[in-house]
Amino acid sequence: MSIRFMPSPTLTMSALSAALMIACGGGAEDPVPLSSQAATQHSANASVVGADASSALDTTLLTATQLVPGTASALRTGRKQALATSSGALSCAGGGTATMTIAGAGVLEEINGRLDPGEVYQMAFIDCRGAGGQAVLNGSVTMTVVSAGSGVTEVTFSTTTLNATLPRGVVSFIGSASVQRTVLVTGNGSNVTTHVTAASLAVTTDFNGRTGNFTLSDVDLTRQASYSAGTLLSASYNGSHALAGTVAGKSFDYTVTTEGGTAFDANGVPTQGAWVVSLPHQFVRVTLANATVTIAIDEGKDGSIERSFSLPLALFGEAVG
Repeated sequence: MSIRFMPSPTLTMSALSAALMIACGGGAEDPVPLSSQAATQHSANASVVGADASSALDTTLLTATQLVPGTASALRTGRKQALATSSGALSCAGGGTATMTIAGAGVLEEINGRLDPGEVYQMAFIDCRGAGGQAVLNGSVTMTVVSAGSGVTEVTFSTTTLNATLPRGVVSFIGSASVQRTVLVTGNGSNVTTHVTAASLAVTTDFNGRTGNFTLSDVDLTRQASYSAGTLLSASYNGSHALAGTVAGKSFDYTVTTEGGTAFDANGVPTQGAWVVSLPHQFVRVTLANATVTIAIDEGKDGSIERSFSLPLALFGEAVG
């Protein structure tokens, strides 16, 4: 754009600057193109942070479900029924301990060794691992039972200190979430569907030797997991969430949507799938197949791909956090 101005002597410098800004479109700057490094980091976090959070919440519900039958004997040992809302320490199936305090129902319901609607469990975990080698839990959480029975359990979680150690690293939560878990037994195995919803969760990760601080919001993710003899074989995720935070002094805020089921192995490593990351000025489409990740960037969100590049899955995984 070529602009000539012949200011009068009375035209002040501030007025001249304002005139130049108006002539050039009000001073608005063009969006800065997304760097390949930033696109890779956004894509890596988009593919696993929501999935790991869902996995950790699923594990918390599973571990609690395994612990509750032990409360019946623990409550009866050396206690009167009037003190039944203090369960004492329980041994976790895979190691560690947990304590539970139960309220919200009658004494008989609280010591029957089952989850009952309306019950509220205050749980504290110390290196607690459930059967089948799930994540190690530390910290505390409040679990309110919404419904339970016929293979379907629905609860709400609220926490300020819950930490889950996954194969990738540690995930910590502050906030509330709803979790519905449906179990279908198939011979020696089971297929488990977990639906996680949350308005907002503060999530801290410790992956690849660095700490990531995120706000995970508008969560609507469904996890499909396959187990054999209680051991996780694989999982897939479908749905959407928003992710915000700050990396290297630069803040970000984007939404993530899966395209079909995104597959993960038992260690939480993505193996196949596609995600769309929607930034304020770009769409980033992430495709994973045959241990190769392809990242395509649509600058301006107009449907055209300005550039794309590929990298090995192992290198992609190093960008998480």
